[in-house]
This record gives sequence, C-alpha cells and structure tokens, in this order.
Amino acid sequence: MDVQCPFPPFYQAPVLNQLPVGVAVIDSEYTVLFFNKCLSSWTGYAYGEVVGKNIRDLFPHLHDGYLAARFETVFQGGPPAIFSAQIHGSLFPSREKQPRDRLQHVTVSGLRRDDDYLAMICVEDVTEVYRRLKAYSEMRDRAVRELGERRRAEQALRESEEKLRILATIDDLTGLLNRRQFIELAARALKQSRRYGHALSLMIIDVDHFKEINDTYGHQTGDDALSGLARVFQETFRQVDVIGRIGGEEFACALPETNLNGAICVAERLRASIVDLPLLTVKGSLSVTISIGVAELDDADENFEALYSRSDRALYKAKNNGRNRVESDEYESPRMSDGT
Repeated sequence: MDVQCPFPPFYQAPVLNQLPVGVAVIDSEYTVLFFNKCLSSWTGYAYGEVVGKNIRDLFPHLHDGYLAARFETVFQGGPPAIFSAQIHGSLFPSREKQPRDRLQHVTVSGLRRDDDYLAMICVEDVTEVYRRLKAYSEMRDRAVRELGERRRAEQALRESEEKLRILATIDDLTGLLNRRQFIELAARALKQSRRYGHALSLMIIDVDHFKEINDTYGHQTGDDALSGLARVFQETFRQVDVIGRIGGEEFACALPETNLNGAICVAERLRASIVDLPLLTVKGSLSVTISIGVAELDDADENFEALYSRSDRALYKAKNNGRNRVESDEYESPRMSDGT
C-alpha cells in the first residue's frame, strides 16, 4: 500500500530527517505515515519497512492500555501525551539481537489533518542525560553522607573536648571547680581587683571532724555529705564568686568586690545555715558543722598565694579555737561548742 507522507517534501529532508530526535507520524489506525532517519537509525527499521505498517506490530510496548488511552486522547484533539523514560524505559527499542539499553523520553502531539488528527511522535534518547543525572545524584548523596559523617565526627569531637574540659576543670564528686581551676580563676579575679582597685576576699571552708564521718559511716556517706554541702555553697554564693573544692573536705571561695566585713557576714550566714541543715546520705540524714577562715586582699599580698596563706591561717585559727567558727586576722566569732 502506498501511504502518502503527511509532510511536504520540503520539510521531510531538511528538517525532520536531519533532526537528532526520532520522529514518526501515525493515523488513528496506528498506521505509520512517516518515520525519520534518526528513528530508523535507533531502531534498525528502514523507512520502507515501517511506513504503511501498524506501529504496534513493530513495537509491542505500544499495546499497553495506558499508552493506548493517551494516544486516543491525542487523536481526539486532546493535549499532548508525555511518556517518561524513567517510567516507560524504551518504547522504541532496537531490533538488534542484543539491543543497547536505552532510555527514551517520548512526546505525542496532535497534528491536524482535514477533519481528524494524526499523532506526531517525538522520541529523545536521554540515556546519557539520565546517566549523568544518576552520577550527579550519587555524587550528591555521597557528598551529603560525607558531610553528615563529618558533622557527626565534629560533634563527637566537640563533645569529647567538652568532656575533657570538664574533667580537667570540674571536681567530679561535687561539680565545683577542682583545685587547679579554682586557683587559676581566683588568681585572675585577684588581678582584676588589683587593676581596678576593687576589694576581694577569700574564704577557706573545712568540714569539721570529717575523718570521723568516714570512719563511722563509710566513705559513701562522706561523699554524700560533701555533695550536699556543695549544693548549699552553689545556692549561697553569687555567680561572680569563684567556688571550688581544693582538698578532700576543704573548699574555697573568692568573692570579688567584697571587703572583709562583707565576706564575714556571708561566712557567718553560711556557717549558721549548715548547722541547721540535715544532709541526705545513704545512711540517712546527717548534720555537720564547718569552720571558715577569711582574709581580704591588701597591699602586702604580692600574689594569690599570699592571700591564700592568710586565709588558711585564719582557718586553722578557727579549728584551734573550737571549730564551727569564722575567723580572720581581724575578726573572731563567738566561741561555739563542737555540737552546735
């Protein structure tokens, strides 16, 4: 059967036959009216082998019910039908015995002829495009994974550094500054006081008869008591104060912008609150007392060690005078009995 091509010869060779896109035209009976050179090259069907034949006999994938419904819409003058390469793969495969795996993006548009419509099929080989997109997607996913792994590693490093910082600066039993960090920050506070001419006081606190607590009730009870005292200290002192554990049952606090009288008032209030406070331990409630030595920074103190030494002497003065007391070079609290 001699089927007339729907395109004038002028458009056949210069345009449609030289396009790098496969083009075929069929009527509503699925008879092939035109088949360009590009599509012939991809499929292996020569023009004369295809024109006048039913395209679905040549390419069985087109028998699919969904595709047929979309073709019928085009034949009735409806909108173009688009068949994605990702979903439908290759609708116009090669007739080779071992055809190459190609992906084709297919668009079917209506082509008006007299009182009916033909269907013009445009086939784009997007294999390379999808290959590059897949490679890009894999590269992007790999980059995202590597970025996520890097962020997790950096977060783990930060957490590890923070743990090391805490281990290096914080007493693990009480949560207060350890001895080294306390001395460093207290010495820094002393330099600030010197620079701006502000007062600074230092108090050293010792738990009375702490060895007897450990010997009588055990070390866990002693640890519970120290933890309870640390919480009281944190609630008593200001945020600007520097508070740390400097020995087994010894604590110290530097109070910026606080003279001797102010520090003594704080120390007496703290001592009195501890007397009336039962500390919860594994052995039940426990009452303790504390002794406090206080000193104020003066011109004779060449460094922090000198101020610390004066506070320490005041502490021993409190302990020698009966404990449960606050003492300084210039102050002596009323004598208290050990049990009060």
